[in-house]
Amino acid sequence: MIEAEKIQLSLKGKAVLKGLSFRIEAGRVTAFIGKSGAGKTSLLKCLGGLVEYEGALRIAGKDLQALTKRERIASIGFVFQQHHLFPHMTVLKNVSHPLCTALKLPCEEAEQRAKEVLSWLGLGAFHLAYPSELSGGQQQRVAIARALALRPKVLLFDEPSASLDPENTNNFISIVKDLLKEGIAVVLSSHDRILLQGLLDRVYFIEEGQIIEMHEGVMGEKSKTKEFFYE
Repeated sequence: MIEAEKIQLSLKGKAVLKGLSFRIEAGRVTAFIGKSGAGKTSLLKCLGGLVEYEGALRIAGKDLQALTKRERIASIGFVFQQHHLFPHMTVLKNVSHPLCTALKLPCEEAEQRAKEVLSWLGLGAFHLAYPSELSGGQQQRVAIARALALRPKVLLFDEPSASLDPENTNNFISIVKDLLKEGIAVVLSSHDRILLQGLLDRVYFIEEGQIIEMHEGVMGEKSKTKEFFYE
C-alpha cells in the first residue's frame, strides 16, 4: 500500500526525521509509538502531504509528492488530534463540505454520502446538531466521518484517544476494527497503551527521529517497545 524509503525532515534547521523506512499495508493497523517529540506527528504530516520531505513515499507504486491534490485527498485521509470541525456548520455540513469543495461533488450527492457515513458511525440522529452540542467522542466520530466520506485508502490518526475517556477509547477501537474489514489501512501515532494494546499489529518505535524497533504483533522479551507498553 505505502512504501517509505529514507524519509528525512528538517524543521527550522533541526533534523526531525532521520532516514525512516517502513511499510503500511491495507487492512492492517500500523502504529508509530515513542515519547513526545520523537517525530511521530511529523511523520504523519509527511504521509498526509502536509509538509515537504526528502526520500521516497509511494502509495500503490505512485510517488506521493507527485499526486495531484484530488488524487492525494482520495488516497489518504487525516484525522487530527484537534478535530478542526467548523463550529458554525452542522454535523452534516461538516462532513459534506469537503466533498463539495475538494471533490466537486453536487451538493445533493455529497449530503447523501455524508448521511450514509454518519449513520454507519452511529450519528444518524445528529445530522442537524452543531459540534458544541456533541461530546468529545461524538466530535471525533464526525471527524472520522468527514475523512471516510472522501473514501481514502489510508486513514491517519494523530493521538486519536488523547481527549477520550476509557469507554470512548474502546468505542474507537471497535470503529478501527470495522475499518480494517473494509480493507482500509489505518495508521496511528499514539502514547495510549490501552488503545495500542487493543489494536496491536505492526508497531514501529521511534526515538529521536529514527525507527529503532519494529514488531509484528509480538514484542521481544527485551525491547524498548515492551518497556513503553508496560513501564
